Amino acid sequence: MNEELYNSRDYCALAEELESLKKNYAKLEAQVVILKGMNFDFAGSLFKANKRIAELEAHIAALEEAAEIEEWDDFPNFPEPPEVK
Repeated sequence: MNEELYNSRDYCALAEELESLKKNYAKLEAQVVILKGMNFDFAGSLFKANKRIAELEAHIAALEEAAEIEEWDDFPNFPEPPEVK
């Protein structure tokens, strides 16, 4: 690179802009890592919530089935609700 271009004001401005862009890019990369982690946490929470909903739906179905029994001697044998985790 010739000396005239290396010392020019334009070159210095471009070099400063390049450094600024590199810093901004590094910040964005860090944010992407954080967002990916949050997405993973959300997916895990969503999976747990869906599992809990399925457990409660099964419990409701068992209660409905038990409620249809006309012999009230079976009343104490209602299924216990699933444990809250």
